[in-house]
Amino acid sequence: MFSTKEQLIKKTGKHGIGRLSFLEQLVNEYKTTKSRDHKEQVLANLANFAYDPVNYEFLRRLKVLELFMITLDDSNPRLVEFAIGGICNISVEPYSREYILRNHGVRLISNLLSRSEEHIVISALTTLLYLEAKQSKKEIASPTNVKQIQKFANEALENLKIGNRVSIQRTVTENDVLGFAKLTNDYNPIHINSTRNIVHGAFLNGLLSGILGTKLPGPGTVVVEQIIRYPKPCYVGDTVEISVEITSAMMYSSTFFVLLLISIAHALDDNSITESSSSTTVTTETPVSSSTTEAPIIACTCGVFLSGQFKKGSKEQPKGNAALLHDQSDTFPCSNVGNKMCTNKCLDVIVKHLPNSPSILCGSIDRDCHKERAYLFIKNCKDEWINTNLSAGREYCCKDGLPYKCPLLS
Repeated sequence: MFSTKEQLIKKTGKHGIGRLSFLEQLVNEYKTTKSRDHKEQVLANLANFAYDPVNYEFLRRLKVLELFMITLDDSNPRLVEFAIGGICNISVEPYSREYILRNHGVRLISNLLSRSEEHIVISALTTLLYLEAKQSKKEIASPTNVKQIQKFANEALENLKIGNRVSIQRTVTENDVLGFAKLTNDYNPIHINSTRNIVHGAFLNGLLSGILGTKLPGPGTVVVEQIIRYPKPCYVGDTVEISVEITSAMMYSSTFFVLLLISIAHALDDNSITESSSSTTVTTETPVSSSTTEAPIIACTCGVFLSGQFKKGSKEQPKGNAALLHDQSDTFPCSNVGNKMCTNKCLDVIVKHLPNSPSILCGSIDRDCHKERAYLFIKNCKDEWINTNLSAGREYCCKDGLPYKCPLLS
């Protein structure tokens, strides 16, 4: 994300592929449109563009940060969500951080901590973390803010109750050990060429990772520290039982820290039980998953659908094929943060094609369309489309695979 200005110019072109004019168009549309939906779409677009350092200078010239801050008091919670999201994205930039601090931004953002919308509170917490400095620390850590943060933490931790436990059993086969040896290039004879082949310790830890990432705490979990002991060996043919239990949980800012007690027990030929254990600290931004089935993880996928293919506000999947489809090689966490990362990755690809979007879209669909808008959908982890509510900010008209200028009046 962070690069030198020279590298960014080389990557995107001297004028950022028309970004200034496009951003200016979005700002003007936000200020002039009377449509609630269009306002939400435009502000969501601006918030996502605030993630890219290439746009920082353009956003300052267009006073987008000022627009974000004014919108924090809006009665529309969707606009507030996008506004604080944009501020959170751009607050890592020194000039923007200074502007926020000088214009009572800490007070405005702190007021959001008492909101009922989780996304808004998390974005506000993260922004305050970015804004922490010598001159702002006292205001950020005020008794009122601390009380609100503790209240939010207590409510969030209800989903990670101490004592929650998950166990799985697995019989380790020779093919498991040989496959792991091939994957890691660990052909130590004690694993593959001994009287009783010993299972790789890292293989057992991999089984543990499967529980942490899919069952307890669940999708979005990131292990930050782990201490492992192997008191006795596990042999090929042993049946392994891996148990994970939450022993304590804390929350700092928008991150949960969970201490887990993990045991790995396996049966030997004489039916005795040996056990190895580990203490693991993980972070997670999602609640505990109670599902016991494991679905394949879908990499980040970008899809552009026209407004005629779905019903706005509905949870139903869009109809037909995407007008544009792009498979990313990246995988992201199965959480709201991961969805946002996937969205930003898709925007990096799509923005390059905006100047030629009418020809591309009309040439891609198998029907005519009249005054339809293009929306970005993503897939992340699950094989289902998620509507980002991001639109190109214009209408498209196509006939026989070619674009034509949409009339002002239908």
